[in-house]
This record gives sequence, structure tokens and C-alpha cells, in this order.
Amino acid sequence: MKENKMDNKSMHDAVCDKCGKDCKVPFKPTSGKPIFCSECFEQKQNNSSGGFNKKRRKVEKFDARCDECGTSCKLPFKPSSDKPVYCNKCFQKHKPQTNRGNRRRGGRNIFKNDFAAINSKLDRIIELLEKQQ
Repeated sequence: MKENKMDNKSMHDAVCDKCGKDCKVPFKPTSGKPIFCSECFEQKQNNSSGGFNKKRRKVEKFDARCDECGTSCKLPFKPSSDKPVYCNKCFQKHKPQTNRGNRRRGGRNIFKNDFAAINSKLDRIIELLEKQQ
């Protein structure tokens, strides 16, 4: 049977900075750092906006109709008239393809399709430099 980790640590007397109750903590209190009893610590953790205890905020969903198949769906944003709306199934068909398969070894993020654009820009730069001479 495993021992509780708290059993191996010595407990230290302290006074909660929030409620003023006497309590015991598993570390030696130092000046400048607040001390909380277990109840106040738990309350502080539940009210905290950071870390793993962060409560998820409820996202408002908006009713919409898929522009491709006509299925009704819910979106986490308010749709605008200038962009098409897709259900999950149709979105997968229209999702931009990544070029992960074309990535070279060594972590370089240079893709074959980018060479033409790079060469065109380099040609333009060379042309501008030659005109200055």
C-alpha cells in the first residue's frame, strides 16, 4: 500500500491570510507569500482564471444552414453573408490542405510550389538592383 505523500512531509503551523484561522501547511511559511487554509485555498483555486482549474466559458452557438448540402447546424460564431457556411461533413471537404507531406527532411518548411514565387520575387529584386547601378 502506498503512503500518502503528505505523511512524508512535516506540517507547519500557520495562520490563513484570508480568514485568520489557525491551520497547518506542508511547507515552511516565509514572509511575502500568502498562506491559505485548505478551505480558502480550494475556494481560491475554484475562482482562479488560470491554470488547469480554469472553468470553460459557455460558447454561444448560432443556428445556420450549410451552403453546400442544406443541413442545419450550429456554429460557435455568428455567420456573415460574405463567407460560406459549412456543416462539419462539408467543412472537411473544403478545409485547406496542408503541405505536410511535401516537407523536406531537417525541419525545413520549403515547399515545391513556393519556389516559383520565390524565384519571381528574386528576379524582380535583381532587376531593381541592376537599374540602380
